[in-house]
Amino acid sequence: MTRTRFAPWFVALAVGLAGCTSDNRPAGDGNPTRADELREVGGIAAAHAAKGKKAAPTAAELAAYEATFPVGVRALKAGDVTAVWGVKPAEEGAVAAGQAAGGVLAYEKKAETEGGSVLLQDGTVKTMTADEFRAAPKAK
Repeated sequence: MTRTRFAPWFVALAVGLAGCTSDNRPAGDGNPTRADELREVGGIAAAHAAKGKKAAPTAAELAAYEATFPVGVRALKAGDVTAVWGVKPAEEGAVAAGQAAGGVLAYEKKAETEGGSVLLQDGTVKTMTADEFRAAPKAK
């Protein structure tokens, strides 16, 4: 009888523990990656644009996004990442249909001079050289 009770409990525990690993964790040392920062800044830009705002958020507006996008707010405050304000990311349907705008929505500050990571309107994070960045269309 003990084996019958133990086996279902053990199977449930094993299945539960197998699901404990997560691809949503930051890479390596537990710190967010630049791609994580860019995606969150993209989320801030989308939320800000959805409110009809075209200019960069004020300090108070940025603080309001901190609970939802802490990594993005930190990257913006530190000056590590810049966003193109007043534009929204591409609609999911347009991305799925391959018709999404590909303009730069947010970028690592050093991308302007040294190259670096950029977030495109379709949600992809891409590494560009400084020349590629300068030639890339900005989100509209």
